[in-house]
Amino acid sequence: MVSTGIQRRKQWSRLGRISVALLLACATLALTIGLVRAVSLLPHWGSGGVAVSQAQNDQGRPTIASDGDEGAIVAWADERGTDTDIYVQRVLSNGALAWSSDGVPVITSTGNQTRTYLAPDGDQGAIVVWQDDRAGNWDIYAQRVLSDGTKAWPISGTAVCTATSDQHNPQVVPDDNGGVIVAWLSDPENLVLQRLTGDGTLLWPGGGISVSVPAAQGASLAPPFALIADGFGGAILAWETPNGAIRAQRILSDGTRAWSPPPVIYDWGNNAVPRLVPDANGGAIVAWLCEDGNTDIYARRVLSDGTLLPVAYLVEEWSTQEFHDIASDGEGGAIVAWTDRRGETVTVFAQRMLSNGATAWVTDGVTVCATAGQVPYLVPDGLNGAIVTWWSWNEGGYDIRVRRLLSNGVATGDTNGILVGRMSGLPWYNFWQLWTRSHSTPDEAGGMLIAWESKGAGDWDIWAQHVGLLDLNRRVFLPLVLRNS
Repeated sequence: MVSTGIQRRKQWSRLGRISVALLLACATLALTIGLVRAVSLLPHWGSGGVAVSQAQNDQGRPTIASDGDEGAIVAWADERGTDTDIYVQRVLSNGALAWSSDGVPVITSTGNQTRTYLAPDGDQGAIVVWQDDRAGNWDIYAQRVLSDGTKAWPISGTAVCTATSDQHNPQVVPDDNGGVIVAWLSDPENLVLQRLTGDGTLLWPGGGISVSVPAAQGASLAPPFALIADGFGGAILAWETPNGAIRAQRILSDGTRAWSPPPVIYDWGNNAVPRLVPDANGGAIVAWLCEDGNTDIYARRVLSDGTLLPVAYLVEEWSTQEFHDIASDGEGGAIVAWTDRRGETVTVFAQRMLSNGATAWVTDGVTVCATAGQVPYLVPDGLNGAIVTWWSWNEGGYDIRVRRLLSNGVATGDTNGILVGRMSGLPWYNFWQLWTRSHSTPDEAGGMLIAWESKGAGDWDIWAQHVGLLDLNRRVFLPLVLRNS
C-alpha cells in the first residue's frame, strides 16, 4: 500500500511538471502572438520628419547612416558659402539635433566638395567621404566625425586618392573594425578601392586596389556599381560592364581579390544598376535591371567562394520595371521592390528571393501600395520581412509613404501607406531625381532611416525621418532583441 501511494504521488508529480511545462509553453506562445499582433509601423520623428538643415541657399544630395544609438548622422552638399562644401548633423533618437543648428562643416576648403557618402564608425560617429576639386581635378577625401561633432582627422580631411586623373562617385562601407572601405570611379572609368583605419591610415598600397572597368555613368542614375561590407572585414562589389553584363568581386580584408576571374552574374541583354545585400555568409545577393525587349528585374546569389546560384526572375511581366531597391530577408535571401508600369497607374511591386534562388511570392510580385507610387526604398524589419517606403505625387511635391511587408508577402496596414514626410518643390515629371535627392539606410534595429531634400522659402533644405515598429502593448518602439525573441 505504501509502495502504491508513493508511485501515485510520483505519477501526479510527473503530471504536474508536464502540466506546468504545457502552461508555460502556451503562455509563451500567447505572449508571442500577442506581441506580433500588437506591432504597428510608425514614424519616430513626427509625421513629417525633422528639419536637419534650413541654412541659406541650397543643401542637397543627402546621405544618412545610423549612429548605433537609435539616431542618425546625415551628411550633404551645402551651398551656403562661396563654393559647395560638405556639412553634417546628428539626429538623436528623440529627433533632437545634437550639433550646431543647420549642421557643422566637414570641409570648407577652396573649390567644390560634393558627392558625399558616409558610414558608421562603430562609436556613434561616422566616416564621411566626398569628391573634391581643390587641386583642379576631382580627388577623393575622407574625414571622421566623432559623436560630439568634432573632427578626428586633419582639418582639411585625409586624402584617399589624389591621382592626376579624375576620381569621382565615392561609396563607403564599414570594415567592422572601426574603419571603412571606400570605392570610387577613376578616369578612364576604372573601379578602385581603399581601406582606412579608424585613425585615417590607408592600408592598401599603390593608390588602392583596382578591380575592373565598369560602364560609363548615366546622366540621371546612380553610379554603375554597388558596394557592401561582406561581414568579415572585406567588401563585395557589383558593376555594369561596357558590354552590358553584370559582374561581381569580393575584396578580402587584406586587399586580396577573392574571386578570379570575377563571376559574370548575368550577360544576356543589356543589364544595369546592380543593387547588393550580404547573405551573412561572405556572399551576396545581386538585383539588377535587364533590358531585353522590355525592362525586368532579376536577382542572383553569389556564394562566398564565387559560386553562382540560379537566376531568380523576379518579374517578367511585359511592361517596364525600374528604380529598384533590395533588402536582406535575414535567411540568406532578399526582398526586392521596384517601380512598375504594368497597369494604368504607376505603382510599387515587390518579390522575395529565397536563399536557393527560388521566388517565394506570387508570379511577377505582390502589390505594395494601392495608389500611385514609385522609387521605393526598403530595409529589413528584423522578422524576415521588410519596411518599404515610396514616393507618391501630391500637388506641389512628393509624399513619402511607408508600409510593412511580412515574410509571406502580405502588406500590412493602410493600403495607401502611412505618411512620414514630404519633398516639396519637385515637379512630377522630374520623378527620376527622387533617387538622387534622397537616401535611406537600415537603423541596425529593424527600422529605416531616410533623408531627403525639400524646397522651402525658395531653397532646398535637408530633412530626415526614422521609421520603426511600435509595440502597442507597451507604447515603445521594439528593439531588435525583442523582435527576435
